[in-house]
Amino acid sequence: MPLFARIAATNGYPQIYRQQFVVRNVTEHFRIPIQMQKRPEKEPTMENLIISLDFDKSKFPNKHTCDGEDISPLIRLDRIHSKYLAIVLDDIIGPSEIFTHWLIWNFEARDSIPENVPKQAEIAEPFKAIQGTNDFGTIGYRGPCPPPGEGHSYYFNVYGFDIPLDIAPGAKRTILMKAMEGRMVQYGGQAIAVYQR
Repeated sequence: MPLFARIAATNGYPQIYRQQFVVRNVTEHFRIPIQMQKRPEKEPTMENLIISLDFDKSKFPNKHTCDGEDISPLIRLDRIHSKYLAIVLDDIIGPSEIFTHWLIWNFEARDSIPENVPKQAEIAEPFKAIQGTNDFGTIGYRGPCPPPGEGHSYYFNVYGFDIPLDIAPGAKRTILMKAMEGRMVQYGGQAIAVYQR
């Protein structure tokens, strides 16, 4: 499916701020259906994970954006009953436009993700994890960088699994979401933050 992007240089920082593709339903794009080969007599309930940010008034501090250090933020997690977790950060530009800023998965359950996660496909410190390719075309976290005058909303989603996902480091969003089908045991309510330049 064709993708297009408009690229502008601002203070030496390459800014890709628009990439469009059609999704049928944004909500369905985030929620992965549970598929079971054999249904139990009583289907278990799925308790939501809780994801939260320490942002004042849900606004991104500059250090987590392209206008600052562009480092990943501290993320807090709760109600974890999964062995492994994944986090996806998306900019929902419009009803049919999603721009992905971060993909990280296969890290063992923990109650927080420290800020400034290294921008490498495979990391060992401060915890072991695998990261994918964002829509800027780089590995790891890239913070908000909307066009001047535009305010965007950014959605942090967390998913829980009992076994690691078998996908290569550097994979893109479509591959990660496909790999999660039928393997998710927990889903986290979205944490939403905004940023305007």
